[in-house]
Amino acid sequence: MNELNKLIRKKFRQKPSEIIDEEVFYSSEFEEETIPTTRLLDTSHLEKEITRILLLYGNRQFTINDDESESSIDIYVASFIINDLKADDIKITTKTYCKIFDLYDLFISRNEIPKENYFIAHEDKKISTTATDLLLSPYYLSPNWELKQKILTTLEEDDLHKTVSHLVLRLKDKILYIKFDEIENTLKQDIDDKLRTKLQEEYMEFKKISMKINNILGSVITR
Repeated sequence: MNELNKLIRKKFRQKPSEIIDEEVFYSSEFEEETIPTTRLLDTSHLEKEITRILLLYGNRQFTINDDESESSIDIYVASFIINDLKADDIKITTKTYCKIFDLYDLFISRNEIPKENYFIAHEDKKISTTATDLLLSPYYLSPNWELKQKILTTLEEDDLHKTVSHLVLRLKDKILYIKFDEIENTLKQDIDDKLRTKLQEEYMEFKKISMKINNILGSVITR
């Protein structure tokens, strides 16, 4: 993981993008809106998951082991997510999720981690409604149901390090696929040879990063 992060830090930088005005809410009080996009791939569902994890587990800690130095550190979920995405200049593009992300960033800069009640009671109604809806997880399975069905359910909090790191990697991989689309579309245009060569080299570098990410996630690369 450390080797992958070094590679990503060196080659993977997302260009700053404008925050999307359209927001996605999950309360009946607001009409459901989706992000209009011409892209085959978008990151809104992963941004939703990251926001949900921040709200649910932001003030929980997990341990990161460094095999090289044979040491370990404890880190808050919120600190890991915020610092990791900021290190790669990755922007949250759904407006309300971005506001929540920025609030976490502000608290962390003061060495604080906000609790979920801060967002539930937030004066911005869109933030409070979104936080409330995301905290009401639809994936809850009662112990009785699990026993009756004899299903061993692995909850995401059982391994927060894996849950959080894999979610962040999934977002990075999705952004890489968007970059692939952009490069492929540019290569179809009439461009000079120097730019074409540069884009082809970037494509291959991004491909290497994507392969490393997918190896960690156990995903099948389809393009």
